[in-house]
Amino acid sequence: MVCSEMCPVIGAITVTEDLKPLFHLPKCVGCGICVYSCPASPKALTLLADGATRATW
Repeated sequence: MVCSEMCPVIGAITVTEDLKPLFHLPKCVGCGICVYSCPASPKALTLLADGATRATW
């Protein structure tokens, strides 16, 4: 999984048995490297500003 390999924080993204990324949000530092390195089109995730919710983006 590209995003888990590129993430600078160990354990922030792990890969499930069915090869899907699992994001551990308390460990995320918000750098966005996972978003920029995601090969999916459209991107598999979106980085939101701190405190943002679906209703505000």
